Amino acid sequence: ATLFALKALPAEWHHNIEIVNRFHQQARVMARFNHPNIVRVSDVDKDGNTPYFVMEYIEGQALSEYLAANGPLSVREALSIARQITLALDYAHSHPSPAIHRDIKPQNILIETNSKRAVVTDFGIAKVRGASTQTNAELMLGTLLYCAPEQILPHLEIDGRADLYSLGLVLYEMVTRRAFFADLDERTLLGKMLSGQEDNLPVFSLPVPPEFAALVRRAISRRLEDRYQSAKELLKDIDASLALPTSSLDAQPLAQATALDPVVPNH
Repeated sequence: ATLFALKALPAEWHHNIEIVNRFHQQARVMARFNHPNIVRVSDVDKDGNTPYFVMEYIEGQALSEYLAANGPLSVREALSIARQITLALDYAHSHPSPAIHRDIKPQNILIETNSKRAVVTDFGIAKVRGASTQTNAELMLGTLLYCAPEQILPHLEIDGRADLYSLGLVLYEMVTRRAFFADLDERTLLGKMLSGQEDNLPVFSLPVPPEFAALVRRAISRRLEDRYQSAKELLKDIDASLALPTSSLDAQPLAQATALDPVVPNH
């Protein structure tokens, strides 16, 4: 039998118009999509004053929990997960009614227990391209640790490159078991994102293929023009990295102490 999950809005949020609207938007966006790496929504309804939607049930755990139990991951496993998320983002960004997720993070990626399928969920703050202009508060929504710099500045247009930046930070975290900005408090991180001139330079505790280090560095570049311009472009480099010799992909990394020193590429 097919199992479904029911997501209902808690009663304490019923009178918060912004949250109710975001809940409905999440359901509407996800209901349009039909992709194996995006949680499927099959019905949207209301029970009295309680809005809810019916979605695919995933037997598994959030990537954040998976990393806590199994991380850090090998480069191969991290790339395999990132590849699936990239396919989901390419689908969402290229859809006839395209959407930018804006909150890609380990908590919003599910890993299915048996198949290891990676699935994107929670499009609650997605920006639907072509929709009416959103408020400044909406533009700044997202988890700060994974936000692209342009998400902090309300006057900048946000496109799919913001999701690729967030995915790059998730990819980094998968092989280090540490968020890239884990050592910074919120105020310092905001200052770095708004005024910092130095680019983000990833550091790894064990040698990784230079192609992988370059991929992560490009994905998390502060400058939009230096970043991957599309999910398809990122996918090509992920596939090229997955084709590297097995020994360089399957070494198990160690948890590391810092993410703030410059990376020294392996040649």
